[in-house]
Amino acid sequence: MTKSIDHISIAIMGGTGTGKTTFTNLISDSRFKIGNGLESCTKHIQTIDFTFNNHIVTLIDVPGFDDTNKSDADILKMIADFLASEYKAGRRLSGIMYLHRISDVRMGGASKRNFSMFEKLCGQDAFSNVAIVTTRWDQEEEAVAKARLEELKTKPQLYKPILDGGGAIFRHDRTQESASAILSHLIAKTATPLLIQREMVEESRGISETTAGMELQQEILRQVKKHQQEMDELLEELKNNRATSELDELEAECKALQEQATHWQEEARKLAETSTQIKPDLLNEPSSQPLFGTTITHSLLPNARDGDSFFGAGINEKAPNHCDSDHRGARAKLEVAVKYLLNAVNTVLYTVESLRREVTASIGKPQLHR
Repeated sequence: MTKSIDHISIAIMGGTGTGKTTFTNLISDSRFKIGNGLESCTKHIQTIDFTFNNHIVTLIDVPGFDDTNKSDADILKMIADFLASEYKAGRRLSGIMYLHRISDVRMGGASKRNFSMFEKLCGQDAFSNVAIVTTRWDQEEEAVAKARLEELKTKPQLYKPILDGGGAIFRHDRTQESASAILSHLIAKTATPLLIQREMVEESRGISETTAGMELQQEILRQVKKHQQEMDELLEELKNNRATSELDELEAECKALQEQATHWQEEARKLAETSTQIKPDLLNEPSSQPLFGTTITHSLLPNARDGDSFFGAGINEKAPNHCDSDHRGARAKLEVAVKYLLNAVNTVLYTVESLRREVTASIGKPQLHR
């Protein structure tokens, strides 16, 4: 009697440029497109089937959350929908690889966001099926790379929680031997569902109600808060600057922030659309007037936080009958926060234009001689 061949599914995740597609091509002898620059080439989830050690293995190449072609909300929806459909079809993941460049001097904002989303997608119960794969060893001195690896393994804010939960960390040097060792480790694991699969299929949560969805909402709030602080600094500069050239520079900074605010508004809107309970009504409402009123002069600029704490009680007062532990309340808070920032940007732009007119008018006035 012929023994049936096991079918193993393994997901491969990580940021842009960490070597996901390179690893996939090496171990499976496939020909997925590889990017050499900062732009991501994995625009969609790619899968490849191949035989390895008497197993049929499906490798699932997943875009990172720093993808240059899609927003984080789009990426989350793509991953969540795919994983939910796999779970409903009875296919479980035996392993999840997370790739990290050992050549990175530090884990920057995009890398932290990628890993944080990865943790929330997996959940602690799946940590034992995770393999952290360090790449780009040929781009760093050996002693420096080894010290960096030790830091990754021992710092609680890095990969220690994964390793404490039963995960493993590997060095991949772009050889068939190291790739095979990683794959052999993962195919020996018992297949297990990820947290987002249980939340969406067993608990019938919408994407924005999942742990990963809530993490993305918190990331948007963190970015909005950062931009709000930058707006406060611009307002302070406006109190002390009168030269037209300086106003032009401040206006350029403000418009750059406006682009970022619009980006986060779109992220919030897309995330709200994945909810099973409410529609993103607040994000679709036009702002008819500046949040702080329309009468602004250089002598008394509005304080963006007077009587309206940005992330304190003020936001909760604007969205009554909600609590932070409630998913609906968290989304409402996010929507209000993003609208708040956009209105603040409009206020600063209005102030800049008012000051420019005032400066221009004062230059044109005749000087009085005694």
